[in-house]
Order: sequence, then C-alpha cells, then structure tokens
Amino acid sequence: MTNYREILRLHSLGLNKTEIASSCRCARNTVAATLQRAANCGLQWPLPEEMSDKQLSERLFPASSTKPVYKRCRTTPMSTRSFNAAASP
Repeated sequence: MTNYREILRLHSLGLNKTEIASSCRCARNTVAATLQRAANCGLQWPLPEEMSDKQLSERLFPASSTKPVYKRCRTTPMSTRSFNAAASP
C-alpha cells in the first residue's frame, strides 16, 4: 500500500518526485498524483496529528457518491457486401 503520509513528508523536505518514488517504492506518477490531490484538498505537511492514514487516504481519494454513468457505444454496422467479400475465398 502506498504511504501517502511519507510522500507528503519527503516532498516537504524538498525531494523531487523521482527521489520520493524511489524512497517509497512506488511509481513517480503515483507520487505526482498524490501531490496533486493533496494540493487540491489543501493538505500539506505537517498533517494534523489526529489524522490517521485511513483518514488521509479517504481525503485524497473520496468515495464516489454517485453511480457511474455508462454511455452506449455507437458502432457503424459493417456493410454486407464488404463482409461477404472478406469471407469468400
């Protein structure tokens, strides 16, 4: 599991994303996304002492309260002529 608290702490010390990723053993994109989400939430190091790792994770990745929207994929039907031409030897 990604240690979001450690990512924020190392960032506050001035480490770059590559160095943080190496230290936390995660992808650089994970570090970048975590830092962006933290900035969007107004979170920065030091975090409030009472904030648990679970609360931090929930703050960075809030559960979606709405149902996902599925869009119908429009497909263009293959013409019978091109299908028959491709199927014949």
